[in-house]
Amino acid sequence: MKIIDSFDKINLIISGMRSVEEYELICEGDRTTVSLYNIFYCSDNDRRRLAKSVSCDTGDILRLLNECKIPKWDGFSGKNPIGVRDGYMFRFEAELGDGRTIRADGSNNYPKGYREFLSAVSQMLRERENNDE
Repeated sequence: MKIIDSFDKINLIISGMRSVEEYELICEGDRTTVSLYNIFYCSDNDRRRLAKSVSCDTGDILRLLNECKIPKWDGFSGKNPIGVRDGYMFRFEAELGDGRTIRADGSNNYPKGYREFLSAVSQMLRERENNDE
C-alpha cells in the first residue's frame, strides 16, 4: 500500500433518511481546514450550510489517513446488506497531491477504518467547539 504524503481535498458525504452531512478537508500547506456542512434539499437547488469548521495540523490528518488505510478504500463499493432497510449511505473522495484520486461509496457497508476516520474527524470538530465555549 502506497503511503499518502500529501492531499489537496477530501470529501465525505453521509446521507440518511432525514439528513445529509458533508465533511470537507482542504489542505492549506501545514494546516488543514476541516469543515462540516449540513445539506438541505429544496425544490430549486441544494443548500449547503456550514455547521462547524476547525484548522488542524496537516501532519495529524496525514497520519489519520494512513492509519485508516485510506488507499485501500479506492474502488470500495459497499452494497446494502440484505434485509437492512434504514441506515446511512456514504460517498468518499480524496484528491491526493500526487494526482491520484481515491473513491469509495457504500450503503450500510463501509471499508475497514471508516468508523475510525469518521470518529477522529468528528472529534476534531467537537474539540474546537468545546474550546470556543
